[in-house]
Amino acid sequence: MKEITSREEKTLNETLVPIDESIKPVEKQDRLTARVDVYYEQQHFEPTQVGVSFSTLLPKSEEQVYVRRLKIGEDWQDVDFGWIDRPGSLLIENRKKMFQTNPTAEEMDLEIQKVLYIRNKEETGNGWTIPNGGFFFGFTKDKNIEIRCLTGETTGVINVFPG
Repeated sequence: MKEITSREEKTLNETLVPIDESIKPVEKQDRLTARVDVYYEQQHFEPTQVGVSFSTLLPKSEEQVYVRRLKIGEDWQDVDFGWIDRPGSLLIENRKKMFQTNPTAEEMDLEIQKVLYIRNKEETGNGWTIPNGGFFFGFTKDKNIEIRCLTGETTGVINVFPG
């Protein structure tokens, strides 16, 4: 993994919004806020819930969020950033198939194997997996991102936020 320079670290720290300031409106800047609730249910125990949130200020942009649904197969394909000139963050969903009838065990097994793999083209050894029905949320300043389905073909939804 590439280490960040002190200059990059300073830039990152300057863009983070302290929790107490995240509710105040800010002129001439956009804001990105994310909230995730995670529930872990273990047999014979009470569920564990973890909630996390994140908020950061972004440069003012006139660009709209870019959202596209697409089929993703086993061959690598570039992530489509649409009209976003300066990407800031990326939300990718691996949509679970909605069966019209009760699926067989074999159909369910095939669906579970439809895992997405996302990586930066310049760092081909590293990447992230997105399980069937899961999502990936990350930040990027470049457009060198590619994606593929490890087995078969699945439906993905790409959301690109300016930043």
